[in-house]
Amino acid sequence: MRLAAFLAGAMLASPAWAGALEDCEHSQADTPAVAACLQQKQAEASRMLAAQEDKALAAMRKLDAATDMRFHAARDLRRAGEAYRDYRRQHCGWVEASYASGNGGGRARLACEIDLDTQRLADLARHS
Repeated sequence: MRLAAFLAGAMLASPAWAGALEDCEHSQADTPAVAACLQQKQAEASRMLAAQEDKALAAMRKLDAATDMRFHAARDLRRAGEAYRDYRRQHCGWVEASYASGNGGGRARLACEIDLDTQRLADLARHS
């Protein structure tokens, strides 16, 4: 229930969801407040993602037990998680680099991680 509320709030924060950076920029008055908003959102998304990954892994272990390990669902989920974290690191690194030497690269990277984690949460929730 709490996951659904978080996802709904994150994705429906504005009529056309633009992401964590835009959400924080529209709700906060200055740069330090935007940074604090992003850090809070990142902590919450990370906590919820870890919990959802644990829930999905438990479901895949049950599936593996019920199918005599024919499909290796838990192993594949762990591998997918590793690939996801690598993708997030590389993609959000590119987002940060796209700011070149300008201000905001760190905030853009953090927002990118939040946005991708929010999408991953939704994906995992559908399969666990």
